[in-house]
Amino acid sequence: MAKEKAKKEVNRSGFIRTALTKNPDLDLKQINLLWAKVGHTGEISRVLFYQMRRKMGIKSEYRWVWDDDQQ
Repeated sequence: MAKEKAKKEVNRSGFIRTALTKNPDLDLKQINLLWAKVGHTGEISRVLFYQMRRKMGIKSEYRWVWDDDQQ
């Protein structure tokens, strides 16, 4: 009889990598919601999330927005 392979448990880094490959526009809150929805416990830390984005080459663009109504 062939041995049944045990399912490999997904770690946080792998989960982030997979999710960001599918949609690089996800933010930390959305990643944590997906993580919980799949049934994993705990949260993904901000440090790990941004570290994985940096390793994948995903850059955020920050822009100053001037609100003319505040003058």
